[in-house]
Amino acid sequence: MRLRLQAAVHALLADESIVGLSDAARLAAVVVYAKGAVASGRTVLSSGKLARWLGVSVSMVSHKVLPPLRSRGALRTLVVTNEHGEPVALDLSLEPVARLRRARDVRHPLALSLPELVTLKRLCEALFGTGRTPKNSAPTPPGLLALREREQRHGAATDRLALLLLVLSCREDGRLKLCSGSLKAPELGRGAATLGLLMRGGAKAVTPAVADRVLSRLEVSDLAFVERDENGVPTGRVILVPVAESYAAVRPGKKVPGARPAARPELREVEVPQAAAPAAAAACADAEAVQEALAASSLPSVSTEGDLECPERLTEAQEGSGPAEMPVEASGAAVSASADFHAPHALVATPGDPVDEVDGFSGACAVGVDQRRPERASARENAPESDLPRLRLVGGEDGPLRGEQPENSSSIGTTPGPQMARQPRRGHLYAVTRTAPPTDLAMAIAPVLAVWECLDRPWLRDRAATAVREQLTAIGRWTGESRAPEVLAERLKYRLKLQGGAAKVTSPLGWLLDKGLPQRKMCAHDGCDDSIRLLTGEDCTTCTMGVVDRRSTRRAIIQQVVRATPGFTFEERQPMIDAQLREDAQDRAERTAHALALKHAENQRLAQAEEAAQARRLARPCADCGIQEADGLCTLCTVKRATQAAIVEVVNLALVGRADLRDPQSVRAVNTQVRAELREEMLSAVPAGADQHGAHSSYMHTAQAAVQMYRAEALRKLACSPEADADAALTQEAELRRMGNPDSDSAQRAARRTAQESRRRTARHLLEARLAAVLALRQHGGRPCAPAGR
Repeated sequence: MRLRLQAAVHALLADESIVGLSDAARLAAVVVYAKGAVASGRTVLSSGKLARWLGVSVSMVSHKVLPPLRSRGALRTLVVTNEHGEPVALDLSLEPVARLRRARDVRHPLALSLPELVTLKRLCEALFGTGRTPKNSAPTPPGLLALREREQRHGAATDRLALLLLVLSCREDGRLKLCSGSLKAPELGRGAATLGLLMRGGAKAVTPAVADRVLSRLEVSDLAFVERDENGVPTGRVILVPVAESYAAVRPGKKVPGARPAARPELREVEVPQAAAPAAAAACADAEAVQEALAASSLPSVSTEGDLECPERLTEAQEGSGPAEMPVEASGAAVSASADFHAPHALVATPGDPVDEVDGFSGACAVGVDQRRPERASARENAPESDLPRLRLVGGEDGPLRGEQPENSSSIGTTPGPQMARQPRRGHLYAVTRTAPPTDLAMAIAPVLAVWECLDRPWLRDRAATAVREQLTAIGRWTGESRAPEVLAERLKYRLKLQGGAAKVTSPLGWLLDKGLPQRKMCAHDGCDDSIRLLTGEDCTTCTMGVVDRRSTRRAIIQQVVRATPGFTFEERQPMIDAQLREDAQDRAERTAHALALKHAENQRLAQAEEAAQARRLARPCADCGIQEADGLCTLCTVKRATQAAIVEVVNLALVGRADLRDPQSVRAVNTQVRAELREEMLSAVPAGADQHGAHSSYMHTAQAAVQMYRAEALRKLACSPEADADAALTQEAELRRMGNPDSDSAQRAARRTAQESRRRTARHLLEARLAAVLALRQHGGRPCAPAGR
């Protein structure tokens, strides 16, 4: 069944009406398909419900998801209203599935049976479903990637689609089948390349770097496990953790190929159920009482028998579901999976507690929040970033108090270790893992690594990496690709020194884009950067000459004043020298302003001339029908001309493939037959109720499609001509002679491939030659001429 579901999902994503859309739109098509009825393929969903399935906002569903699907003909929507006429939901129908139902094609991959479609729906619910609370049945908990509406994040739809494709492509034990062949980015591993192949067909190309980021997000969510070496480089297999745990639960005797990754020490979680909050509040001053409260609380377990259910769903559901989706009255695992995780009173632990570190729970120090209480905040508030591996409870390691200066501050260019970086933000508590720059940019970014580490969002790092690569390309035109990173590193080091260090940078991305990375030309030379030539790395001669010129001017003014005032002292001449220098500066400024004004006036004159010429062109009547202000040819006549040109090209291609150019009767017969067939096809393709413009547009598209069909037919016939056979035989014989072992199977296959390529090349050459002969035949008024050959 897994292969059937995999084939159905891939067939749906490969449909021509869905290929090229965004990941959110593609995931929406899969959700509608999974929730649709078997007979009709229709389902009723509200925009809010669909938005929660996709992990996006309702506005994005209304503006970026449904309109592209409707415009491409992939989805038909009808508004469902209540008894008062108010819209309450949408009746969604997938056109590819509807066409399949009408054709009754049971062999198509999308023709799933009822059990298969129900299984696909349950799989989607287990992975990223919103959770259901039926009245007469047990509630369905939210999926592993379910998010509350207020917790939407960038890339949620991409992660959900990627997780679904990975689960459908992995083995029953959770191990992903990796792709074979050479890798474009070996440092990212074969798992990223496999995910990139699975995700192909979207609006944006999924490169290995993008796929690696998706895998990293799934790995952080404990949904995937990627084997890595000590440096964090992927080296081995990829395990889908929920599938592996379900496999281990239903088959205890079987060996699971990979274990769940151990919890990272800097992000270890402390699970405190909401039911235990009163007990914890009553005993918050005593660590033993806290442990007793935790032990006394009844935390129901989640069964692992079913579609991809595992104990880890509890944590995912606590983070990803909201009270709007699961009622408070629900019991069992559903209540634990849907309850908001928050303690009404902060837990205070002692230094001797086994669990002395948490991340983001009550009692932890809030980064960026003023007026912290020292008895509940960690003693590390102003410590350097290199000494902040995690957020700690009261009783952690000693550090500088408020107002004290740290002894060791982090320096620019320090290589980050496996610690946590933080970006202070008022009233918000969070911690992010420091992300090293891409391998190809490490040398260029090394001087401003402290600034790079402050980019705490993936899209910020992507934007900065794109800008760095653009500058490397621009510098490489002067210095070569090998020296470009070194030159850019020197530029960033100099700019950061002018800024006063990384501590003075308030907006990391803005500083990189506006101050750190751009080239600053101090003169008219294109290779000047801060008065340094990019080509040689030496002082810019143009800037130097400008400095020398200004000094010469100043010296000449001083000599002129000295000659005009003999016998004056220096103090008497100084005001006159300053006045002459100011006058000279004003003259230069006026000359510069005048030149700029002349250039601006010239640009305005050229723009006005272009506008006038454009107006004259637009005012010209149509050359065919005479309609006014048609730019020489109206839209309808343009379509007619394109249709006529396509018809002529179809006839020419048909004459090449079907007629004997030396026989006038054969030429006339083929001409008449092809025009009659094409006319019939064009008339039958016109949609019902189309106006004049719609009919002629249909004629044009039909004729242009016929051009491609007749061209392919002519190439097939010419590829079987005697000339093509002779060329293919000669090419295959020459290729076998070139081979060291011509009798081997590999040599024979290579020779056949070369012969086929030669055959196609000969067919294209013959087609061009015979089309030239057809054009010559038309110029001679239809008189027969010898067909062009080789």
